[in-house]
Amino acid sequence: MSYSNGTVTWGGSILGNSDTTKITANYTLEKLGSNGKYTVVDQWLNLSTTTRIVLNSSGSASGTSGTYRLSLSGTVKSASYSESIYSSLVKTF
Repeated sequence: MSYSNGTVTWGGSILGNSDTTKITANYTLEKLGSNGKYTVVDQWLNLSTTTRIVLNSSGSASGTSGTYRLSLSGTVKSASYSESIYSSLVKTF
């Protein structure tokens, strides 16, 4: 995640095992407010791939400097399992 000229830019990659058949993901970008709570700046929902074992994603949103949190939630599936995934990154600009 980076910040330049009023734009927050991010990129992410999800790598499945060799037997992965589908990856779905949702990314949420939030900004920390003066009240100590995060508010949603933008969301990228229902990103998916069924042809590769890697899901590469990126996005950008306008915003002022401050503290941002990028969260990822999703599912990695194969013929024999389904695994939920979650990760988040917090950065101050």
